[in-house]
Amino acid sequence: DPDNAEYVIALADACVADGSYTMAERTLVSALRIAPSTELYLKLSATYVAQDKLLDAQQMLDNINNAAIRAEIDAMRPAAPALTPEGGEFSEYITVTIAHADGPAYVSLDKQYPSLASGPCTEPVALPAGATHLSAVVVGENGLVSPLTEADYLIVGVIEEVAFQD
Repeated sequence: DPDNAEYVIALADACVADGSYTMAERTLVSALRIAPSTELYLKLSATYVAQDKLLDAQQMLDNINNAAIRAEIDAMRPAAPALTPEGGEFSEYITVTIAHADGPAYVSLDKQYPSLASGPCTEPVALPAGATHLSAVVVGENGLVSPLTEADYLIVGVIEEVAFQD
């Protein structure tokens, strides 16, 4: 019964326990089309996160059409991480601090979407010479993903000490 969120969530849990994440996703998406609810969105986001589909979770959360459900989810969602310094051009090597709350931050430096596979970012990120595109998200314990934070950095003209040996 797609109108019964409790039943749909139990069915999705059974699918996940069986390793059938695709079936869990389809069950939840079908129920959301018929009777959207905060609980179903929470479960679908957690299902995406369990598979390291952070982009799918973030896009789904950003595109909730029901204003009341969207407001309720946004209140539970982790805030987007803040990057210090902000993107720009630098003439020295820098480290970027990722300020976040409500869960671990995941970072990508290669224009890919952040992934759980990279492990949580626990230290400032040292940037290499050249161009770097940094993107970061926070994953809450409730299975919700923050909005994506992105910045471009360019490290150029760094004067480095040269040592000569005989």
